[in-house]
Amino acid sequence: MNETEFKRIVADNIAFYRKQMGLTQLQLAEKLNYSDKAISKWERGESLPEVYVLHSLASFFGVTLNDFLTVGRKPRTPLTIKTRILISILSAGIVWLVATVIFVLTNLIEPNIDFDIWLVFIYAIPLSSIVLLVFSLLWGNNRLSFAFVTALSVGLTLSIYLSLFKFYPHIWYIFIALVPIEILALFWFIFRKIRKVPTE
Repeated sequence: MNETEFKRIVADNIAFYRKQMGLTQLQLAEKLNYSDKAISKWERGESLPEVYVLHSLASFFGVTLNDFLTVGRKPRTPLTIKTRILISILSAGIVWLVATVIFVLTNLIEPNIDFDIWLVFIYAIPLSSIVLLVFSLLWGNNRLSFAFVTALSVGLTLSIYLSLFKFYPHIWYIFIALVPIEILALFWFIFRKIRKVPTE
């Protein structure tokens, strides 16, 4: 196989996965923070994306890197947006299911427990935010990732406050820490977006 044939295989597979997800070249470019001209060049076989970019494409489409390099078989259909949303919701839902089971079982087994068992639902906020953050980072959605970082930091701060305010009345100062955390998170996501913009 020569270089031209190799480029054609990768080009055809990128176009196939993009069309399977119902995305235009411009929409895919926006998801990856690339120009639509770069996507067009890849799909015409005029250039090849770098290995890191191919890895990002594979993660975004929910396929393996090998699927971009394979000829002679029908490529795997990537996960649709609806499927990704469903997977994310079900995964976060498991956290809430576990919290509910803990709450119910604790109240059934030890109803007079000297602990505010309802706090398990507050603890579920940062835990489910972590799950959703992982999926949004995996699938390259910066806006949702920032929203889940915010939910994580607020949920974690609230969990700490509600767990300790009886013992430390001035623990409410912990909420002040949210301001620099949110500013740092915002700059980090802006930096990630700027860094991904290609020179092609």
